[in-house]
Amino acid sequence: MSTTAICFRCGAKYGSDNPDDLAGDGKCKECTEISKKIAFEVDIKMAEKRRAMPVAAEDRMAFFDRIEKQGGIYAKELGIG
Repeated sequence: MSTTAICFRCGAKYGSDNPDDLAGDGKCKECTEISKKIAFEVDIKMAEKRRAMPVAAEDRMAFFDRIEKQGGIYAKELGIG
């Protein structure tokens, strides 16, 4: 049985059983789709920046190996922070 939650982005009411949604941290279906599109566009832009990095192939592979080992990436390493 779903309870009424309020989208924190647009304020629309929607049904959900997710505790995060009920606490006010959720988004309605439309806002969730908008967020997915924005995230996809950001991912594409980040991939383009990584591809354009002027480093040797060996350095690039070492860079991505380090990301894998660390489990993340720092914005300054991409030239954006």
